[in-house]
Amino acid sequence: MSAKRTYTIGLISILIFIAGCSSVPVAKYQALQKSSATVLTNTTETFTRIEKMQQHYEVVVSPNSQITPDSFDPPVIAGLPTDIIPELRFREMALTTLVKYIDVLAAFSEKDYATAVDKASVELAGSLKNLGTASKALSAADAKNVGGIFATIVDVIGQEVVREKRVAALKSVMHNSQNDIKALADLMAHDNEKIAALVDNMLARIIAHANQDRPPFGTAARIDFDERISLQICEAKAIKESLKSISAAILQIPKAHQEIQDILGKKPSDFDALKSLVQEAQRANSFYRDLK
Repeated sequence: MSAKRTYTIGLISILIFIAGCSSVPVAKYQALQKSSATVLTNTTETFTRIEKMQQHYEVVVSPNSQITPDSFDPPVIAGLPTDIIPELRFREMALTTLVKYIDVLAAFSEKDYATAVDKASVELAGSLKNLGTASKALSAADAKNVGGIFATIVDVIGQEVVREKRVAALKSVMHNSQNDIKALADLMAHDNEKIAALVDNMLARIIAHANQDRPPFGTAARIDFDERISLQICEAKAIKESLKSISAAILQIPKAHQEIQDILGKKPSDFDALKSLVQEAQRANSFYRDLK
């Protein structure tokens, strides 16, 4: 009886261990990680195109005077700066930080996670420092909000690694991060309409100057000129569509994050937000297809 009882207890322990391992939705973490990284890649490409557009716009609107080192600086219109690049850099760094955090979760979901989590958390800490620097481009209120984001999460991650309880660690880290993730996502997405409006303004000035410089109809120069302007117009439209997709995807990240938490807590979920995030990430590669 003693041997049978020992065998039964041992078998139950093994089943509990297997159940504990299988309770981590590894595929969901991988989907969240891959999709978020794809959105970051598209964001980087979109912002790079906006920066190049701004540089061209600065040349187009530069005054008719001798060139100086300041000739092509962003103009100030009605007392307001037109340089959008610092805000773009902040948004890119914010999304990079979010992706680094998701890398930590993906590392935790692995069976042999300790080393992977340690590496991912170091990279997250580095991104957080860069985010603090990039937030100086924001308004005082927004910059203050950034200052409190993920303030203690690196310490929480370290404590959970020491505990060596994977599911409990994921629950703890995700619970402590949920509000920060939503705040960061809102900061990244809430002004994309303003960025799109600036793209429209730059394009309008570029077209106005193009109409003044347009070669005569029927000449080879006219065709070459129009093709170049047409490409700029198509690119501006693609940028605006991409900005919409970026906003839609980013706003799904905190929701998808919560859906995975629900699964860890044995709550049912249809993963609508995670599916939407995956769909937006899949769309990301199509915006500039005709421009490459």
